[in-house]
Order: sequence, then C-alpha cells, then structure tokens
Amino acid sequence: MVTLRDKRFRVSRSVDASLDSVWLILTDTHLWALWGPSVTAVESGDRYIRAGTTGRVKTALFFWLSFVITTYVDNRSWRWAVGKLQATGHTVEQGADGTTVVSFDMPLWAFFYIPICWLALRRIDSLARQQSS
Repeated sequence: MVTLRDKRFRVSRSVDASLDSVWLILTDTHLWALWGPSVTAVESGDRYIRAGTTGRVKTALFFWLSFVITTYVDNRSWRWAVGKLQATGHTVEQGADGTTVVSFDMPLWAFFYIPICWLALRRIDSLARQQSS
C-alpha cells in the first residue's frame, strides 16, 4: 500500500513474522544487500545499526556512498542520510492480526523510489518467512 503522510510517500506491507524478527532484518547491515535492491554491499563498524552509525553502501550502479543513521528508535523506526541526501525512513508496527507492518517513507521528490521500496518489502517478507521456518 502506498500512502501520503507528513509530506512523504509511505510504502507498507504486512509481514507474517514477529516485530522483533523483522526489526533484526531491518537493522542488520549484513542483511541489507539481501533485501535492498539498490544496495549490493555494506561496510560499517556496526553490524546492527543504532543512532549515529556510519558506514558506506555500494549501490546497484557500482559506486559507494557514505551513510549515517540520523534517527533511531529501538524496535520502532530508523532513518538515514545517504551521501548528502536524507533518504528513506524504516518503521515497524504491530499489526492488528498479529503480523508486523513494515513501512518505508521517502520525500515527495523520491517518488521514483516507490517500486524499489515495494520490492524491498517483498524481500523482507521472504527473509522473515525463511527465518521462521
């Protein structure tokens, strides 16, 4: 589902997994290349991100960009800046039916990134299912 919230596009998906397991997928830099279509490699001193974590990501276009985690609320949300741009936000919420709702948000100018986020959500869902079986 794509919505507009706080002047940002938000792409969401319900995942049939615990909030804790989905949060670990989102915050484990060793897994980012598995679910992030625009990321092929990550270098960071922190395997699991926190506020202020820095590093760099290798993009699908074969160049490296620095990143910093600008906002972090444990088991809830994080946002980062990639290069010099504020990029996507990542949020998990407990769904009413026991699922976990995972959302990415992005600035309005980044509307072209919506399909990439949708694919990332599908991959996160797949990873969560693999980990629970």
